Amino acid sequence: MSDMYSDTAPGCPDASGPAYAGSSGNSGRPAESAAYLGGLPGGSGLSGGVFFCPLAEGVLKNSWRKRHPVLFWLLLLVCMFFLLGAGLFIWAQLDRQGVLSGPRLGIVRIEGMILDSKKTLRWISRLGHDPSVHGILVCINSPGGAVVPSQELHSSIKRLAAKKPVVVYMSSAAASGGYYAAIAGDYIVAGPSTLTGSIGVRMELPEIKELLDKLGIHTQSLVSGPFKEAGTPGRPLRDDERDYLHGLVQDMYDAFIEDVAKDRKMPLEEVRKLADGKAYTGRQALALGLVDELGDMADALDILAKRCELPEPPGEILDGPEENSLLAKILSSTLLELVDFQAKTQNTLPGFYY
Repeated sequence: MSDMYSDTAPGCPDASGPAYAGSSGNSGRPAESAAYLGGLPGGSGLSGGVFFCPLAEGVLKNSWRKRHPVLFWLLLLVCMFFLLGAGLFIWAQLDRQGVLSGPRLGIVRIEGMILDSKKTLRWISRLGHDPSVHGILVCINSPGGAVVPSQELHSSIKRLAAKKPVVVYMSSAAASGGYYAAIAGDYIVAGPSTLTGSIGVRMELPEIKELLDKLGIHTQSLVSGPFKEAGTPGRPLRDDERDYLHGLVQDMYDAFIEDVAKDRKMPLEEVRKLADGKAYTGRQALALGLVDELGDMADALDILAKRCELPEPPGEILDGPEENSLLAKILSSTLLELVDFQAKTQNTLPGFYY
């Protein structure tokens, strides 16, 4: 048995030394002693290194690798992939937190009809929690949209502006709901011919009674109150229903102009005079106090950099939310058309729009 342990691993005690002596007199035979199993009974004080010496010798002599070459290389490959993945994950997290980069700016794009704000809200939240992002440019190119998503964007941008500088740039249009989102920023830059303003609320109520009559279709409904089916497309509005729905529109309108007056620091009555649904060019809006400056996107970025106390806009800018793929755009467009068709042909809640 002594020949088996003649080539000991570096740093391991000699197999013939006293460290291998068992309490039963099995000197030099670790396989039959308690020391080989990790220590002597009764806690004789042998270190855990004695147990590891045979394992170290096995690794040094590559005995396990020779017996299982395929399994050895497979485990090695798995370990390499694991380490690579862990490294990439850590790098991505550090880059996301700005540890690996300098100061950055963020861009929030609000484009097209505002019908669903969830994706943009998530992007705003991410920029707000990213310590490497020192300021945000909100680029708006929208004619408006639904009331609630526009209000959500306004509130989210308002919370963002409480943490970091926010400059708004108006592209071709930032009207109605688009303007509602814009006033939440600290500073508004518009192009000379940007269409903005259009402060107001509208309600769409399709009526298809004549079409249903021609098709011989008649609807019946049982309601719990006289206004429960107000706005149904199967019949014209009654006068009291019209007054009721107009009250809803007026309340949303009041909330709109109150926010404009507060955010733009203008008298409420002055805003009310401007808020008759008219759109204004960028030059007209500047004269009326609805925007702060005329310029392009580069000017807006320069203004934002100065507000962030940066010498110039940094090279790395986080731009989002990310655009959908072509297939996703087609599917989302088709889905919106189906939802719109359903809303116009069934007795659903009416639509309110800025």
